[in-house]
Amino acid sequence: MSSIFQQTPKMVIKSLKTTLNLLDILEVFIQDNGKSEKELLSAKLSEDMFPFVKQIQMISDNAKGLVSRITNSPAPKYEDYETTIIELKERINLTIEYVNSIPLENFSESINHKITLPFIPGKYQTALDYVTDYGLPNLYFHVVVAYSILRNSGVKLKKMDYINGLNLQDIE
Repeated sequence: MSSIFQQTPKMVIKSLKTTLNLLDILEVFIQDNGKSEKELLSAKLSEDMFPFVKQIQMISDNAKGLVSRITNSPAPKYEDYETTIIELKERINLTIEYVNSIPLENFSESINHKITLPFIPGKYQTALDYVTDYGLPNLYFHVVVAYSILRNSGVKLKKMDYINGLNLQDIE
């Protein structure tokens, strides 16, 4: 099995858990500062960018799409109805359940897949190119934008709130 495919579900889950961490921090920020949940969920970095709530939905959609495409497994469809942090957490947790439901061996068959995207008709990428050039970078992009929206909105985040869950070991 190619190591990138072995690691893909782990990397996707890590991004989803980072998203849950950001939502937890946002929840505390709202409680501690009396801020409007609705206002913060609709915050944007720029007028031509998606608001925070849509960034979270895109994280879920990108995670599901990435896993679905490289394992040739149907992804669940979620309506974009979320208007609260609780609903966004539920969506991310459902996405984690979906990713965890795909057997690891399904990822090993990915290397020969031709991945097509509906917004790029008539073209395909190899599964490896898709994962490294689009799938993971696009997932990370939406997590970073969500993080940045929160920072821009006054939420006190640190770099380690994004890069969380490090697998550290003692030096012997």
